Amino acid sequence: MKKQLTFTLALLATVCNCVFAQSPDFIPYQAAVRNSNGDVLVNQQVSIRFTIHQDNPIGQVIWQEQQSLISNSIGIVNTNLGVSSSLTLVDWSEGNKFLQVELDINGGTNFTDLGSTQMMSVPFALHANCCELNVSLVGDTLYSGCGNFVIIPGISAVNNLPGVNCPDGTFFNQETNYSSVNDIDGNSYKTVQIGNQNWFAENLRTTRYTNGDVIEQLEASEQWSITSSGAWTYHSSSEANNCPFGKLYNWYVASDSRNVCPVGWHVPTDAEWIELSDYLGGDEVSGGKLKSAGLDYWYAPNQGGTNEVGFSALGGGQRVTDGTYYGILGQGYWWTSSEDLSLGWGLHREMRHFDTVNLRAESPKTFGYTIRCIQD
Repeated sequence: MKKQLTFTLALLATVCNCVFAQSPDFIPYQAAVRNSNGDVLVNQQVSIRFTIHQDNPIGQVIWQEQQSLISNSIGIVNTNLGVSSSLTLVDWSEGNKFLQVELDINGGTNFTDLGSTQMMSVPFALHANCCELNVSLVGDTLYSGCGNFVIIPGISAVNNLPGVNCPDGTFFNQETNYSSVNDIDGNSYKTVQIGNQNWFAENLRTTRYTNGDVIEQLEASEQWSITSSGAWTYHSSSEANNCPFGKLYNWYVASDSRNVCPVGWHVPTDAEWIELSDYLGGDEVSGGKLKSAGLDYWYAPNQGGTNEVGFSALGGGQRVTDGTYYGILGQGYWWTSSEDLSLGWGLHREMRHFDTVNLRAESPKTFGYTIRCIQD
């Protein structure tokens, strides 16, 4: 098993070179989980034990944490070290620190030792929070935090982790000439030119911002209702809804300056949605022209759903503040990055199965809606 996470451990060590200039609250960790045959283990619960040793790889244990995680649809686990055992208690100023990682792919306590990596430190405390390194799965981009990145040809090939590409379905307009773009997770999306704008023709499915920072997945209702930071969920907490409906994000994701859309793209503003609607004849009729045709992804009658411009809007539903899910196949909701300052709510667009309206409205920022991206 040790060979299966060689690159992941090397990446984590690189991250540590930067963040230990000051005592960190958390350390981001990402790994691809594979069995002894090298097969990626998807949607599987695993146990990982992290241990920090003093001075050498088998030195005194000064910190330890065990986590139960579930790999996603491409076999990746994302977490933060320090969730249950605080890293602030570690004295980073004294001696060398070594991180040991142990894994049980069956979710128990029969751990396999994956090895230890020295955790280096640098004397640049003012820049410590801007040094979290991430390699994009596609695009050969090395992100160095705080929005900085550099293109290094070939660097993405080391990941070899495909994203989720939803198969062509009846919701697309088969006569539309689509282009495509990939996000940081490797997901591929069809894009479509409408007037002077270039839009995603699919809902966003990423789990990370463009700089590589992980967006928290929150399924528990009590956590969803109180968060004031970016989070996502599957509708009905079912990963089966990821394709083609995409993920549901709260407004904090849509408005985050780290940008949840691919490089060169962004979450549309209220004004950009207005431009789209006006180009198609206004709010009263543009919803019908944007909705996918037929009844596979909308309840009857899917009034006026022609998808004539290839936008392929789906009835992806919503999640409200108390964590309850509603509306799949009946309504579709899309965040803008804009807000109603008088209410302190986020602005969004809504389309419904029973009319052709492209409704402009506002909702609490803790609601979960889908996201479309628009090109810069």
